[in-house]
Amino acid sequence: MEHFALLLMIVAMPLVFSSCSSDDEPKPEPEPTPKSFFEIEKGSYKVSSEAQTIEVLIHTNIKVSATTEGEDSQWITITNVLQDDDYLTYQVNVKENTDKKERIGNLVFSSASGKESLGANTIVIIQSGVIP
Repeated sequence: MEHFALLLMIVAMPLVFSSCSSDDEPKPEPEPTPKSFFEIEKGSYKVSSEAQTIEVLIHTNIKVSATTEGEDSQWITITNVLQDDDYLTYQVNVKENTDKKERIGNLVFSSASGKESLGANTIVIIQSGVIP
């Protein structure tokens, strides 16, 4: 019986010690945080005097906000924002220009990623005047 207990200890001891993990083993590296990006596809739009909707495409992986800039930009409104993977599509409604002069409006897109700000970008919309 004594030999059986000794044999059992000899067989069982390596199993006990092999199942314990060592602090010397390398730990897996954490997944890197993706770098924040914010790119606007097109910097300006030239449109006719008719009312219309244009789409502004932004390639980003962070939160973006948009506002019109200046008193003369009330004829531009954002009507919808669609998100697809790393792209935002802002649908922008441009009201009809009944004046003979062209008009210029600005949309300002701002971004922030936590404490890191990626700044702001301005899109210029130039709308033709009515041709007599």
